[in-house]
Amino acid sequence: MTRFLSNKQVGAIVTAAELGDRLRSDHPEIADLFRKGHSYAMIITRLALQETYRVTQKVAYRAIYFTLHGYTSLPEDSDPVASFPGLLADAEAETLARFHYSLAGKKSGRKAVQHRTGIYAMDQQSLAAAHKRGLETQQREKRGIFGLSADELRKHGAQGATRAKELGAGVVHGATEEQRRV
Repeated sequence: MTRFLSNKQVGAIVTAAELGDRLRSDHPEIADLFRKGHSYAMIITRLALQETYRVTQKVAYRAIYFTLHGYTSLPEDSDPVASFPGLLADAEAETLARFHYSLAGKKSGRKAVQHRTGIYAMDQQSLAAAHKRGLETQQREKRGIFGLSADELRKHGAQGATRAKELGAGVVHGATEEQRRV
């Protein structure tokens, strides 16, 4: 299915790409801010990008993305913006993206605990029922450990035991001689 963009959508992409290219020279510190854990929203606010460049929040977000990751122009001659590299190398951008996803997940988790939403809003009975449904789904669809062969399970078990021994942790390696006798 071919999906065509409206003129408004194309205009927003072009504006974001042009701004992303401009921000590379106007604000090269964007890469350092992102490395230090600043989210796109924090960078937009700190540098007052919406007010300074008179763009919407969505365009500012996309411009930050292009600033960091670069922009590849469309193969047709119709793209008014030339390709440009981002401030981050691909490998670093990928590593930082995972780091930022982790930060966002932790923030969302703390918020869920604080406001008692999601699984934190469930009573013990509802939580047990949700766990049971999840376990049944994993077994039925052979996901997680239920999708592993006996050889794969043994291999992963051996790796876990080796790591526990290295760390001095776990039921066997983390216990004192006295605790093992009990």
